[in-house]
Amino acid sequence: MSLTTIYFIKNLDTRRIKIGKSTHVEKRVNILQTTSGCYCELLVYINDVPEYYERALHGMFAKNRYLGEWFKDYHSLIKNFINKLLSQDMKQRQNFLKKKINKFTQLQAKIEEQTQRNEQKHEYALENKRLYNERKQRIDGWGNILNTF
Repeated sequence: MSLTTIYFIKNLDTRRIKIGKSTHVEKRVNILQTTSGCYCELLVYINDVPEYYERALHGMFAKNRYLGEWFKDYHSLIKNFINKLLSQDMKQRQNFLKKKINKFTQLQAKIEEQTQRNEQKHEYALENKRLYNERKQRIDGWGNILNTF
């Protein structure tokens, strides 16, 4: 498993926040400023975490997604998350992030499991409806045959 640095960078013009990963965070801030033509501020970073944490964070804040890895901070959800990280040293940040991502992953798994169960129930209901319609056609057919006598 590869380790990386996860960062939160704010575009000071748009107020949007980028959640990304890099091995050279300061260079990343400079590149973002140069390519966007806007000043950016590194809000917080977490060293030596698994790369998949970035995707998990994107999922956690999916309702706030603006475009790609950029997020709007509706209801200060991201700001509160960042403030929690800032109040801790690096090791505590890593542990906090690990707990949050594990919880998010567990919730995702439960949702996926429930979705699969619902799909199975739906398929079962469709199959029952199909069987019911077949039986009804057979019965209606017998009724038509009996009416001819």
